[in-house]
Amino acid sequence: MTRTALEGLGRSLSVTDEVVIEAAGNCMAVSRVLSPFVRRVAIANPLQVKAIAQAHVKTDKIDAGTLPSLHAAGYLREIWTPDAATERMRASWRGATRLFGI
Repeated sequence: MTRTALEGLGRSLSVTDEVVIEAAGNCMAVSRVLSPFVRRVAIANPLQVKAIAQAHVKTDKIDAGTLPSLHAAGYLREIWTPDAATERMRASWRGATRLFGI
């Protein structure tokens, strides 16, 4: 997965589309890249994704169908995602903690 490939995917989507992604280490970066191309990016709550896995039906292909279906039906719990100002504040705080060893 590269930024260029994600941007290519984003360009293939409509501004009225909603994208659902699984919460993983790089989900915020993926969300930031795709957000300008779509109406909304929802990040699935990891506990709900874990429940799918415990049902022994979790594969990437099944997730690709299950998560959007749950979202469309209003059953997908999402994680909170910060706005741009909050992200800048967090980055500033991370820099300060590294600088001062906090």
